Amino acid sequence: MHSVVISDNRDSLLGMRLAGIDGFLVGEPDETWEVTQKVINDPEVGIVFLTEKAADMVKEQLVAFREKSIFPLITIIPDRHGFEKPNQIVKQIREAVGM
Repeated sequence: MHSVVISDNRDSLLGMRLAGIDGFLVGEPDETWEVTQKVINDPEVGIVFLTEKAADMVKEQLVAFREKSIFPLITIIPDRHGFEKPNQIVKQIREAVGM
């Protein structure tokens, strides 16, 4: 098992690569979903990290995927500027437990 990052900016991707996590740089919603599908369908991937902006590009598809599958774990991470929306972590926890 390994982890993969899908990032909309080079800085976050580089930081994760320095930590030993491979990843993809994306720019458009269609490209982001195509890469995300490829990664989540890989049986060797255990955790998928998406930067906040990349996750926003494919939010509806991610929600649908999370409703029917719990593997791999999909985690939304802030970029170097932090989360754009306040209380994002609390919101993610509530979504994860169904509140």
